Amino acid sequence: MKILIATPFLYPATEYGGAARAAYFLASALQESGHTVTVVTTDVWDAANRYQGSANHSSLEVVRLKNISNHLAYHYQFYTPISAAQRVQKLLATAEIAHLHTYRNLLNDVVARLAYKSRIPFIVSGHGTIPIIERFHTAKRIYDGMIGNWQLERASGFVAVSEAERSRMKEFGLPANKIRTIPNGVEPLELPPEGRFRRRWDIGPDEKLVLFLGKITPRKGLQHLVEAFSRIRDRARLVIAGNDMGYGPEVDRKIAQLGIENRIIRAGFLNDTEKLEALRDAHLTVYPSVHEVFGLVALESLLCGTPVIVGDDDGAAEIIRKTGGADVVSWGNIDQLVAAITKHLDRPKNVEELSGARDFILDHYNWKMVASQTANFYQDCLKP
Repeated sequence: MKILIATPFLYPATEYGGAARAAYFLASALQESGHTVTVVTTDVWDAANRYQGSANHSSLEVVRLKNISNHLAYHYQFYTPISAAQRVQKLLATAEIAHLHTYRNLLNDVVARLAYKSRIPFIVSGHGTIPIIERFHTAKRIYDGMIGNWQLERASGFVAVSEAERSRMKEFGLPANKIRTIPNGVEPLELPPEGRFRRRWDIGPDEKLVLFLGKITPRKGLQHLVEAFSRIRDRARLVIAGNDMGYGPEVDRKIAQLGIENRIIRAGFLNDTEKLEALRDAHLTVYPSVHEVFGLVALESLLCGTPVIVGDDDGAAEIIRKTGGADVVSWGNIDQLVAAITKHLDRPKNVEELSGARDFILDHYNWKMVASQTANFYQDCLKP
């Protein structure tokens, strides 16, 4: 098949979250399985910079369109690709199907409209962005009414990465017969030597390291983790790592109010190497978020041999219950968080349980399998 994948951000722009990584690795796996894949995206990189590297990744053809404003793209998720219609029209001339990653962005809307005009089926992977959650509720409703609903009504299909996301899509009004549940994959990780992250941040070998890794937003539950950590008197340090989306000052105020500044390390955003070093050296990863349709951080933690705690409301809990090596707590339940963290700090890592979790992840969430399931969905959508 000849496939056009559209996404407003693309790995290695890791500050834009898991969808950037998912779109890239899916495209790569489809290409490796014999399909011809082109990716159209924008030039985002981080808060201050645009992408400056080569346009090509491995054997993929990647077309990057320049945004009018990098500031709007990063801080408001408002992508403004220049000459999108002209470039997309040329790319669709050789495509059989289009796959749009994330919802409510102008690039994917252009692709959807031009694909529909050319009678090319398109499918949408929401990656948790279709229901209205977190920020900009009013702007999202306006976008849906003026632009977005057209796309949803004409899509040939939708991909949900978990049954939890599928349920939320149905609640949002998408037809159940058009939704296929296909998880994201996780690439095998090459683990770094132990101790690098601890040495960098002067964390002693006998200190227990609790790690939070994710965007600093209210939805990720960091405010609850900080409250729970203040009640734990064990010799432990809490590392907070991730790019701040504006909620950091509120977290810092809470830390100061609780008087635990000397037990907290604000590590900021970690690149891929630093992230693996942190996950490897942590005693425990805590990811107590809500509306988390997949939860890549939890799976990567388990692959690094570190147990996790996740929130119970959505896809992360659904998946982690299958893998083992984890505890699930109710959103905002401080007592449950304290109990779960304390349990893990009071014992060494369960190597046998974590090894079983790792094997399960590699067997059930590998990109080759995900690409095969996705290609089968494409074929179903191409049938008259």
